[in-house]
Amino acid sequence: MNHTLRLLAALLLALPLAACQPSPPDENAAATMRLRAYRVPPQQSSALSEALSHALMSRDSGVHVTEAFPGTVLVYAPPETQASISNAIGALTKSAAGDAAVARLQVHFWLLDAVPGAGSSDAALQPLTTTLNRLRGSLGPSHFVLEDAVTATVMSDRKASIATSSNRQYEFSARTAAGGAVDLRLQYNDNHGPQQGLAHLETVVALKPGQYVVLAQAPNAAWHVKTGTPGSATPAMRLLVVRVDSATVGG
Repeated sequence: MNHTLRLLAALLLALPLAACQPSPPDENAAATMRLRAYRVPPQQSSALSEALSHALMSRDSGVHVTEAFPGTVLVYAPPETQASISNAIGALTKSAAGDAAVARLQVHFWLLDAVPGAGSSDAALQPLTTTLNRLRGSLGPSHFVLEDAVTATVMSDRKASIATSSNRQYEFSARTAAGGAVDLRLQYNDNHGPQQGLAHLETVVALKPGQYVVLAQAPNAAWHVKTGTPGSATPAMRLLVVRVDSATVGG
């Protein structure tokens, strides 16, 4: 049972005394009912609405619960039931906010080309200078051109997807692991096809927060650089680099 479900279970435990009261038999019963909107974590509002409905509506036909939209749950119920719900949801929201501060991760991807020969690298790649200098040791003299840079903030162990305007897609999840490491699972697709080097990639890698890692590299057949030998050309190398930070560190 994950932490959200444990919080929902605690919420339900707070309700039975109020929820189990029978509906007032007199014709003025409706006058005691109240409609109240509760703001809750958007990613939990659907499950919370369903749990409340199960706990309350099955016991009292006068109670109604609905998810107005993500982040807002409407409850029509007696005041004593509303008080129990308010207290429990307040605890749930505070706990979820604390979890988010700890468990959120920022994932950064850079797609770039290592172009053979002298030249100036894109200024946006300055944070990767140390990593790119190491790459020059294996690739030879090169300069680097940025193709794509994307960033997403995600909850630990939740899936995320980024589709770029250049027809590329990053589907991934990042999970905090022992010793402060982060396990990253990535599926990358480039609909331009293999002529641009990396058409498809699936990988799982363990990272240290703040560490730059080259996930893959392949010749970019769409970009050739003429060499000194007549009629010959050298392809640029397409690279995919990643860094993961905790949200509080990575901004």
